[in-house]
Amino acid sequence: MNKRRRIIFLASRVPWPPISGERLKNRYLIPELARYFDLSMVILGTDPLESHVWHWLRQFGPVHYFHKSRPNYALNLVSSPVQMPNPIQTSFYYFPEVQYTVDQLAPSHDAIFCSLIRTARYAEDLPLPRMCDFSDSIGLNYRHSIDQMSNPFRRFAYGAEAKLLLDYEAQTIQTFDQSFFLNQEEMRHFGRPDKTTWIPLGCKPDLLTREDSDEGAAKSLIFFGKMDYEPNVLV
Repeated sequence: MNKRRRIIFLASRVPWPPISGERLKNRYLIPELARYFDLSMVILGTDPLESHVWHWLRQFGPVHYFHKSRPNYALNLVSSPVQMPNPIQTSFYYFPEVQYTVDQLAPSHDAIFCSLIRTARYAEDLPLPRMCDFSDSIGLNYRHSIDQMSNPFRRFAYGAEAKLLLDYEAQTIQTFDQSFFLNQEEMRHFGRPDKTTWIPLGCKPDLLTREDSDEGAAKSLIFFGKMDYEPNVLV
């Protein structure tokens, strides 16, 4: 009988409640990965972990939760210029104690899975297979958003961060074993088909088997998304 591989699953947010793209995706991704691998989850969050969420996560493996207050993140934001050329997106979510935990887990695991580019920094120097689930390229999203901004300071800040992010995303794709994208066009932008895989969004199979319908809505389309996220606003 083959021994199950052990994976560190690293996320910048708790996957509950599923009110953002990252949370919703990980809400279904964690159980799916746990079907095939033994998971150790390292998760950051701004609120204490509620007991029902803790028990739900513990079904799928040990949980290392780091409760970070907003002032903790604010300190990271202030120190971001010192951490250049790392982009603010990675510096904002980087904590030495989380890095220590990841480093301690690494020798007993077979790979690490980073959810979003903002957690990739924790895996940069690990001597084991590394995967990054980009979902979207935040660098490209920032770059596309600049033309919609009227505030010159915002345009400058987003432009500088977009450059740092795109460089860091390209470096991550180059050095990690595999990176995953939801957007095929964004994946092609980086020009590394050997290092990237397109995994489009799906839906729960039971939604496709419903037989009830509303003829009055036959030609209607509903868009679900957080409307404080720039790419969703631009749709």
